Amino acid sequence: MAVSIGSVVFYISIALRAIAGDDGLLWLREFALVIAATGGTSFRNADLTDADFTSATLKSTDFRKANLTRTQWYQAKKLDRVLPGTTYLQIAKIRQLLITGQGQAQNFNRQNLRGINLQGANLADASFISADLSSAKLQDADLSRAKLVQTQLDEADLKGATLTGAYIEDWGITSHTKLHGVRNAINQLPDSSKPDKPGIKELLVQLQAAINDPNLADDDKTQVLEQVKVLAEAGQNPNKETAQKQAKRAMGFLKVIAEGLPSAAQLVKTCQDILPAIAHYFGL
Repeated sequence: MAVSIGSVVFYISIALRAIAGDDGLLWLREFALVIAATGGTSFRNADLTDADFTSATLKSTDFRKANLTRTQWYQAKKLDRVLPGTTYLQIAKIRQLLITGQGQAQNFNRQNLRGINLQGANLADASFISADLSSAKLQDADLSRAKLVQTQLDEADLKGATLTGAYIEDWGITSHTKLHGVRNAINQLPDSSKPDKPGIKELLVQLQAAINDPNLADDDKTQVLEQVKVLAEAGQNPNKETAQKQAKRAMGFLKVIAEGLPSAAQLVKTCQDILPAIAHYFGL
């Protein structure tokens, strides 16, 4: 049966698009990879939680139905030639992010990134609107000015992550979300030069202490803690316009939370007493 040169070129073009990760040809890519992976290493159904594949060559490796929670992929080779199944590895943009750690200004809206390891990644200005980052490892990641709107972060680890200027709205943090680093941010601020007048450092220590309010739900405690961290980071440059905007937004969040509490609640009283002084510190 004769086959025209045009048909050959067409089918080659389709094959190359599939291998490159064309979303419309994922079925063909999967089929091709199944054939290519015959005889390769199989981690199918394996628990690879916290496994480290740094710099590993992974061509023809089968990861279908594997647990890839917090798995490390930095500088892994041939990650585009694995059998990803329905894991986050099936998406070309996510594979590149995992290999390079560079996701600045990229759009990850509505992506299922549950359990992904982005420790130390550059995610500044990235968008994660309605994305699922539950159980993700985000330690020391740069999330400056990132959009975290309705982002799910249950059990995510953000210890040491930079959230300066991040746009946070209705994000899904819980009592299991790890948002440490507040105390360190406060300690970087200068002590008050006047013993009888608290400065920004002393004011934020008072605000942090108010988190122990029994009227405050666990989710609200986490929210308040994060806003205290934002204020502490902004407090290092109180005269900068960006820092002032961050402080204004953080105080707005705190006021909303306080408004939902009984008038006698500790956080309500603390906000009434110290938010005006914090606003004055930032020239607001």
